[in-house]
Amino acid sequence: MLSPKQAVEVATHYMREMYGTLPGLLVEEVELDTARKLWIVTMGYWQVLPEKPDPALAHSALAQYLASSGTAKRAYKEIKITAEDGQVQSMKVKMILGAP
Repeated sequence: MLSPKQAVEVATHYMREMYGTLPGLLVEEVELDTARKLWIVTMGYWQVLPEKPDPALAHSALAQYLASSGTAKRAYKEIKITAEDGQVQSMKVKMILGAP
């Protein structure tokens, strides 16, 4: 059976495999669902939200820069991993009320 640390390593590897480098990627929660024999790992990262560019500048380099340098918010993914063999079973968005 995987240890909590091993489950986090699997989840981190999976997130990087799916998305590449994510700013501020951290483990937020780890829980063993003993009934279903799954590790449930919540990973958090910073997601950049683009600002709405000025339509007059839509094709300019400045508009592209502004769209890529918007505000950031914390986003979360919940990854379910089989406790016995470490296979990722699912990944979904996790909403956390009151998160920045």
